[in-house]
Amino acid sequence: MAATREGSRQRHLAVGFALGVALVGGAVWVAAQGQGQDSVNASGGVNPQLRSADLLDSFGPLGSDGEKVASVDEVREVSAALTPVLRPQSEIGSDATIQDIWVRDGDYPKMVIEYSTGLSLIVNPYVSEASPSKETPEEMFQDIIDTGTPGKLEILGKTPALVIHPGVVGSNPGSVQFVADGQLVQLIGDSSGKIDSDALWSAALQVYGTSTEASSEAATGAS
Repeated sequence: MAATREGSRQRHLAVGFALGVALVGGAVWVAAQGQGQDSVNASGGVNPQLRSADLLDSFGPLGSDGEKVASVDEVREVSAALTPVLRPQSEIGSDATIQDIWVRDGDYPKMVIEYSTGLSLIVNPYVSEASPSKETPEEMFQDIIDTGTPGKLEILGKTPALVIHPGVVGSNPGSVQFVADGQLVQLIGDSSGKIDSDALWSAALQVYGTSTEASSEAATGAS
């Protein structure tokens, strides 16, 4: 049990690190930070209110205003804003390997899925938490890079994606984030380094491929 709790805590902190990296860019989660109690603050550090191990275990990565649900179907019931529920079906994460699901509704809806493989998935509506300046996803990601985050702008399918390779910042687990179907999607590796950049990219590409945007692009290309 202790090992399980520690593994869960490390994933929460890994999610917190990745959220903190995005927060440094000032574009993605700043608005939500003033309302919710995520496990990180604006500087990327652990929220002092959630620093206790017991609190982290109880609240999870979304803080006291998030709730733990038992299935993806319950995510839809809690927050219609988080549908469609974009998620991977790959070797590093699938419905069969889901360990915990956390969801928050309200003005700043967000979902976090933690997988037994070490992968974490964060999804929130892009419109509600995007920058006030109405940046495109490409502009938003470039702003994050310009403020010092060591990421790269890549093209995932036909959409821009921000890629941060594992280990470029301390124990950063690496991540890929992109926008599809109006949702900001972020896949985060594990702090042990078992999930490499290629695996994250492959999973992200698979998630993007399930979006209606990708389906529309395929239909247009076939016509």
